[in-house]
Amino acid sequence: PAKAKATLQLARNLLSGMDGITKFCEALVQQDNSSVHLSNRLVGSVLRIMILPLLESLEAAAPRSFLTVVHRIALAHPRSVADHLFSDHLFANTSVHQAEVMTKIAKENVRAPLAREILLRCSERVEWNERSLRVVEELLVVTSTGGMVDEEVTSSLCRGIEKSMNTLASSLRLAKLGLTLATKFGDKLKESQKSLESSLSRSKSFLAKTALSKLGQHS
Repeated sequence: PAKAKATLQLARNLLSGMDGITKFCEALVQQDNSSVHLSNRLVGSVLRIMILPLLESLEAAAPRSFLTVVHRIALAHPRSVADHLFSDHLFANTSVHQAEVMTKIAKENVRAPLAREILLRCSERVEWNERSLRVVEELLVVTSTGGMVDEEVTSSLCRGIEKSMNTLASSLRLAKLGLTLATKFGDKLKESQKSLESSLSRSKSFLAKTALSKLGQHS
């Protein structure tokens, strides 16, 4: 623990800018197998103390150097990235630029089992906003591509739609998610179909009517 703290403090002293973060993270993810445990601990600290604040403070498109850092960390430590950069707080307060980064990570670095886990977590615990829905869509694509969409996933997403309909009744993207569930995963809805129908009946988007029609075919 003392060595890890000392190493982290040294890293924080060195990381005065984006170039420093890039160089440090490159060295971190290239450590050999003998130091994987220490690397994992450091990665978690770097993500929490340095990368996450940068992501949360984005007011413009993320610079390429920042995306490179996150991509390289995610390649070697997808679990740590999922835990820190797909947090409940970010899903509930996602900005346009944060959504761009999160969607890119989901598409390029997250495999189906982890995407499924994030979907379940964010659907159950968070009320989405318009931007976080973009991330949810990409996570569903990854989960589906890996053949891991089951009744648990669809049920969780239906609950997420129900909660988010309170503030996103006019959202085209939220209605589109309902349509995706009805069209591609209707056979996996089962007990959740009534919940989804109820949510879509409150939607003001024209896509909701199409989704309800599709759901009627599964009744």
